[in-house]
Amino acid sequence: MKGTFRKIVAGVMAVLLMQLSLPVTSFGEESAPRVVQVIGADADGDMRDTEQEGSVAEAASLAGDDVVTVTARAHSVDPDGWSATVTYEKPQAGVPTEFTISADGGPKGSGSYQYQQGFIYKYDPYIWIYDPTFPPAETFRDSNVLSYQFVGAGRYQYQFVVRDTETARYMRFSFEVEVAGDGFIDANEKAREIVAECLPDGNVDDYETALVLHDWIIDNVSYDHTFRNMSVDRALSGMAVTCEGYHAAYVKLLEAAGMETGRIEGGGHVWTAVKMDGK
Repeated sequence: MKGTFRKIVAGVMAVLLMQLSLPVTSFGEESAPRVVQVIGADADGDMRDTEQEGSVAEAASLAGDDVVTVTARAHSVDPDGWSATVTYEKPQAGVPTEFTISADGGPKGSGSYQYQQGFIYKYDPYIWIYDPTFPPAETFRDSNVLSYQFVGAGRYQYQFVVRDTETARYMRFSFEVEVAGDGFIDANEKAREIVAECLPDGNVDDYETALVLHDWIIDNVSYDHTFRNMSVDRALSGMAVTCEGYHAAYVKLLEAAGMETGRIEGGGHVWTAVKMDGK
């Protein structure tokens, strides 16, 4: 029976995960940016053609080594008077980090603003880990305090949108956040730990390895029904993610076990392909 099943799955082991559509965002941004935006460096990113220039975020200033204030980058060729600064305490593991935004619409601004959570990306590589647009999309709120719980160590780009409630003008901003310290995971190290726990004798059999690691994902990860979170760090920490997070975590575990993987898409679904027995 096992041999027959091997013939069916050899070459590709597909784990059907829950549906995830990738719409063009309400911010006019492509779902997968083509070039990294470098905040605070000489080169601006190229998130879209109209964003090749703009005010670059200033270096963060520290108060008591715990509080950071940073000037955010306006995503426009012409910021049209918009500016924003963000203040937050350095991220701590296990709790959300709160970001307090001070926005100014310039001479055209009314002084009355609302705020919307934007995309969050993680660098090295540049990975999309939070999607605010899946219906129902994030709404504008009166509070100027936004938050996000970081799980993995590294450098992030955090985006938000400010809207003038009286003039309907709006601007998208971004800034960088450095996350480090006790309690934040490294996905590669975490994957190696899980593989060592699940496969104490290593990858003795490709099928068994793929099955055991698949079962770890199923037993430890839950689906994020807000359709927002897709971080591999969250998945490897046993937190809720969308199918992108399931796929990313399974790939990370398989590669840590020395197996080759692939990605299959279609109809809004994501599958993980696994090369077994050289096929």
